[in-house]
Amino acid sequence: MKSGSVSADEYVRGLEAELSELHWRRQHKIMEEQQQMMMMIQRRRGGVERDVAGSAVVDENGEPLTPSSAWRAAEKLAKVAIMKKSLNRVSDLHGFENARF
Repeated sequence: MKSGSVSADEYVRGLEAELSELHWRRQHKIMEEQQQMMMMIQRRRGGVERDVAGSAVVDENGEPLTPSSAWRAAEKLAKVAIMKKSLNRVSDLHGFENARF
């Protein structure tokens, strides 16, 4: 029973690490987009009407982000949330193994 909970804890830690990395990547991407917008605004104020070269939105694997790949990522995050919720329920029952009712 102990080894099952250890592997579950390791799994949760891994999922939390992936989630924090995704949040970091998202924040980093938002910051880059804001910097590009600021550069574009500065260029336009300077009288130059050039657009910043539009780059395709890519996922963590470097592949273009499409509606179907975004859907898959959302499903993956939903599965992670469900798994964390079920693991929390199991940990709430800790201590009742030898209880007599």
